[in-house]
Amino acid sequence: MTEAALKMIEHLATPGMRVRTGILLAPPAELLRAEEIAARLNATPEDVAQRLLSRLPAGTRFAGITTQKVLEIVREVGECREGNLRALLVNLDLLLTKLSRDECEQFWFQFITSLPHLRRLLIALVPAQSTILPRHRDEWEGSGRCAGWGHDVASSTLTDGSHNEKTL
Repeated sequence: MTEAALKMIEHLATPGMRVRTGILLAPPAELLRAEEIAARLNATPEDVAQRLLSRLPAGTRFAGITTQKVLEIVREVGECREGNLRALLVNLDLLLTKLSRDECEQFWFQFITSLPHLRRLLIALVPAQSTILPRHRDEWEGSGRCAGWGHDVASSTLTDGSHNEKTL
């Protein structure tokens, strides 16, 4: 477990924090250990892709994923009365890959600004080298809303091709 992840959660849990959302970057192999990561963060793993599928009528062939639908599911998880007061959003990247790059940016902007006063603190678990990450990831890191999990994250290549030398 990385200390950066715990520092991010501590920051997001600060009293008076209006929007308590963050991104946890992990190497692909670590994504398979989401339940273990959630347990170590004292969070409940919430599979957002499964939540979307459970909403679809029987026989539906296409989910019609939109930024708004993804945000509705994320808000639903944030308001949920079951589980821990921290939720680890699992498989969010599977939904976001169905959106355009601009729609992903819109999602991340809404995720950081438009989910105030939710019952639960939300941590999005995403692949460290994914193309669905916010373009301005350094702003997320600078504001204490982005941290890494695992040893492969500290020196990862960003989606714009630059190299991240920050220790996460």
